[in-house]
Amino acid sequence: MQPLLQDVILAANPWLERPGVFAAATAHRVPDPFQERRLRGMEDWPLPGKAHVIIGARQVGKSTLLWHWFRDRDLPPLFINAEEPAIRAWCSSPTLVLADIRGLIHPGTPVFIDEAQHLDDAGLLLKRLLDGGLPNPLFVTSSSSMISMPPGFMSP
Repeated sequence: MQPLLQDVILAANPWLERPGVFAAATAHRVPDPFQERRLRGMEDWPLPGKAHVIIGARQVGKSTLLWHWFRDRDLPPLFINAEEPAIRAWCSSPTLVLADIRGLIHPGTPVFIDEAQHLDDAGLLLKRLLDGGLPNPLFVTSSSSMISMPPGFMSP
């Protein structure tokens, strides 16, 4: 992994280097008070070999819902913010992303790609990650339905 990219990822994921700081480091991501929401099928998460994609309008709580879900389970994800230019460039090579993820986190760690609509071809990235055998649960948010994926690819 390129050093600049590694710095960007570690800055967004301080819990990777300092276990035990997840709840404190993400406190600003779940507002107080929080109106709890549930999605149909959430009780079955994570489903192996599926991308759990939440698509909706801007500012409706897609990311907040996931941060709350991760925090309830004390399950710190690898957070990938697709608004970051270095991340967008990295995501243009699904093979590189897959190799870097495998070298950075263990198989049980969820991968959370936020704001996927900023990626040039988010559907292809997700497909190639799963087809490539990503051993991690995969969660994605997007404020656009422009992510095109084959039927049956996403969880219900």
